[in-house]
Amino acid sequence: MENTTHYAGFINIIGNPNVGKSTLMNRLVGEQLAIISAKPQTTRDRILGMVNGDDFQMVFSDTPGVLDPAYPLQANMMDEVKRAIEDADIILLVVQPKELEFQNQALMTQLKTSSTPILILINKIDLIKPDALEKLSDHWHAQIPSAEILPISAKEKVNIDFLIPRLQQLLPVHPAYYPKDQLTDKPEKFLKSKSIQAEIHEISGSVEVAPSIGLAEGICDLVSSGNTLFMNGLKEVEVLLHSEAVLIASPNLSPEKQAIYEQLIFRIEATQRAQQNKYVVLNVPNDKISAIAQVLSGIKSPTVVPLAQEGWSALHSVIPDKDFWSSIDELKRMGAEGILVMPIEKMVL
Repeated sequence: MENTTHYAGFINIIGNPNVGKSTLMNRLVGEQLAIISAKPQTTRDRILGMVNGDDFQMVFSDTPGVLDPAYPLQANMMDEVKRAIEDADIILLVVQPKELEFQNQALMTQLKTSSTPILILINKIDLIKPDALEKLSDHWHAQIPSAEILPISAKEKVNIDFLIPRLQQLLPVHPAYYPKDQLTDKPEKFLKSKSIQAEIHEISGSVEVAPSIGLAEGICDLVSSGNTLFMNGLKEVEVLLHSEAVLIASPNLSPEKQAIYEQLIFRIEATQRAQQNKYVVLNVPNDKISAIAQVLSGIKSPTVVPLAQEGWSALHSVIPDKDFWSSIDELKRMGAEGILVMPIEKMVL
């Protein structure tokens, strides 16, 4: 019988600042690796990417450089590292020859007492002599006796070929956490198609401000209207993916579920109808009301409110968005003034 066992796990990379974690990640990036977003309902929210095989999935996560926190922001960052140690299925501890101490002793104690498999990757071994490497191995073995030690050079690709197979052996039995064909590698493929070399990082929050504060040269964002891009001085370069929500219901719903379904449809239609129309208020001469009312049909008919200035009224109405500019132009020609246009949040008929 064919073996259908599947292996999957979260592999969290930790280490002091500037030990080569990013270079290591770059070496792991290839056709197997896809950039992904954090899985809902998990605490692994710094996921960078995954490596897939027929019977395995490795989900890699980076963490801030470990240090002894001097202010609240750094303390929060170290809390994130602490959670990464707790949540990992495998821990990659990256060290380098010139540093013999972990910069946060509380986290080192946590590593020493962890039952999670730990691989200590002594990076930059191309810069040291073989006898120095042996001393480094002995030193880190004494720090965490349960850990495996693998000398590597991420920059020169030394022993990188051994890393993926060894991680695969350590993965727990588990179904894939993410669809192996999900489309979140599109930013990477787009940049490659344009021969643009760039590092891609997943961030949350108001990503539109990232270029203005020097955090990124560009962003790939999921948008509805694009208004926030315009407000932040950004220009659309390319549309990578269009998406839509599809509601599917069984024709044999129970009365209770049918009621929920109808309520949901009612609310969706009210929102869609609002998005398809604009609310307008305009001042018109009283002798033009009848003619202008033909242009502004409203939901039933325009609302007319007399103004303090004699001979003038304010008309309140609704204009279909697709006819907006042509209607405004016609209204101005007919004598309308002070035209205000506002979005509609919900529109219930």
